[in-house]
Amino acid sequence: MYHYIIAVKDCFEDPVYEGHMTCTETGRTCQRWDEQTPHSHFYYTDRSDYHNYCRISFDTSRPWCMTTDPASRWEYCPVPKC
Repeated sequence: MYHYIIAVKDCFEDPVYEGHMTCTETGRTCQRWDEQTPHSHFYYTDRSDYHNYCRISFDTSRPWCMTTDPASRWEYCPVPKC
């Protein structure tokens, strides 16, 4: 039996980040993209495979996410540029 390991980059290249970072620079947990609470949004709502991973959208230049903290709508994620 063979086991394959798929490496996930810990950095981003404009305009893409496909890593698995799930927290913000301040340590807040990212909200799932297919959920609308505590913050409603229109980003990636049809992508359950994005879980709560940080992503780059059309209007940002760095990975970010909506947060699960009702007091903080969204924040950048601590992902360095490659």
